[in-house]
Amino acid sequence: IDSGGDAQEILKEMRKYDYDNETVRTQLTKHYKSLYQQAITDKNDEEALRIRKSLYYLGVGFTVNTFLEWANETKK
Repeated sequence: IDSGGDAQEILKEMRKYDYDNETVRTQLTKHYKSLYQQAITDKNDEEALRIRKSLYYLGVGFTVNTFLEWANETKK
């Protein structure tokens, strides 16, 4: 993800079809959660931060807690 480009494109496309924030968030989660968790596992802080910022700033309901939950799931 470069400056949220991919996430922005996904959001733009979904908005064309009037998807609500919850649906958009679900679809983005399906795509980015595993990527984020892999970055955490690989200790790739730069990539994890890039994903967090990209999704958080879309304004569709991703919160700090979202990413804490995803990270905690990798420790189980």
